[in-house]
Amino acid sequence: MNDPHSQVKEYYELWREMNWMYEDWAKSFGISYYAFLTLEAVWEDREECSQKKICQKCLLSKQTVNMILKEFQEKGFLYCTSSQTDRRVKLIHLTEKGEKYVGSMVTRVQELEESVMRRMGPDRSEAMLENTRLYVRYFKEGYGGI
Repeated sequence: MNDPHSQVKEYYELWREMNWMYEDWAKSFGISYYAFLTLEAVWEDREECSQKKICQKCLLSKQTVNMILKEFQEKGFLYCTSSQTDRRVKLIHLTEKGEKYVGSMVTRVQELEESVMRRMGPDRSEAMLENTRLYVRYFKEGYGGI
């Protein structure tokens, strides 16, 4: 199958299937895919997590992230403090309850992801990453890039 149109179509079908699996995973925890992405971002950047960083990392709007953070703050999973360097920036922290909830969810996903990479083996895993980097680079070059 050397037809570029078919290859692009299959690539995006696979990409959508992957997103669907993450969405399904999030639903198994009773949350939305966007909520999962937000909580994962907080988990991954616990020291200096801000709403702006979450928006950039997850490609979500400020309103969406704010709504999700409010919901989990009301449930007692999160709290906010002002940044020492810029008082306008609110840093997001997990409570002890949030650490347990988010930690169990995120580590289960990460364990599965790492298991998949091990099953693929180092050569295929690296090839997948290398080819995806190349695709992104060429795509950026084609549209003028950021």
